[in-house]
Amino acid sequence: MPDQPRDRTAGGTATDPAPTDPTPASAAPSLEDLAAEFAAAFTLAAPSALGASGPEIPLRPTGDVPDQEQALRRTDGGFRLRNVTHPTLIPFLPDPGTATGAAVLIAPGGAFLKLSMDSEGADVAHLLRERGVAAFVLKYRLGHTGETIEDFGRHLANAFTPREDHDVVDTRGGHQRLAVDDVETGLALIRDRAGQWGLDPARVSAIGFSAGAYAVSAAVSAADRSNRPASLACIYGGRLPGPPAEVAGHLPDLFTVVDVHDPLCAAHVLELISTWRTAGASVEGHIYPGALHGFGARATGTPVDAWLDLWFEWLDRQGLLSRG
Repeated sequence: MPDQPRDRTAGGTATDPAPTDPTPASAAPSLEDLAAEFAAAFTLAAPSALGASGPEIPLRPTGDVPDQEQALRRTDGGFRLRNVTHPTLIPFLPDPGTATGAAVLIAPGGAFLKLSMDSEGADVAHLLRERGVAAFVLKYRLGHTGETIEDFGRHLANAFTPREDHDVVDTRGGHQRLAVDDVETGLALIRDRAGQWGLDPARVSAIGFSAGAYAVSAAVSAADRSNRPASLACIYGGRLPGPPAEVAGHLPDLFTVVDVHDPLCAAHVLELISTWRTAGASVEGHIYPGALHGFGARATGTPVDAWLDLWFEWLDRQGLLSRG
């Protein structure tokens, strides 16, 4: 779900659509105006368990790292987190009678500065749980966005302002790499505790949205195979962190969706499809018009609303919706 109006455009980041404005450049909003608009869209909120089936599962010892997490509500009701320093998995486990033994790790988007915990997280997890699949929403570490909501607005505005030396989706270093590390650790933890949850370690898939899609696609290159997804879905985002030749021999089955006019991620998704195709790996790609970026699991009234049904059909062909 986008975290700002859809009627303006910019590029260079990995989650919500950047502001678009058909007016001349001289009339475009200033960075300060954009920061104020972002800040005004959020208010402080109480923490939420989002209907999970159990407590959060820490991925790392907290040690001396302070917990700086802050929950926010958007004016449209969307639930967001920022300043996450303690990564966790949030479990959504199916009833034992319906469980298929498969699992999906879900990585929400948010430009690596916030997490869209509902439409790109818990909403998807509930749909999986209803179908007997164990879902784990990944709360991964984020870049620090200051102490106040005004600070947060300035960080978002800066992220959505394109610069030649600015690539917020570069997962090779910085806080973006921390998110990838948390994806890899989360996948390994699910496999390590598969017996406890009645899961098949070979049937652990992943889905990522926007920034989350960049993180899960980067995990394809993990040195340890237990840290890689067995299959993956990249929803408006995704890019390999290195030369495709280095991973061409072990690319997992891929499902991907993007709006052809997505100003942030369309080019990367098309490149991802081409990489899989060139390598002879299995890829199912859906290119839609009219939804732009950030639609998540919410209805938009556009053709892209079919993507969830198509993804579940793909999961069924992967063997995740039936007992192993």
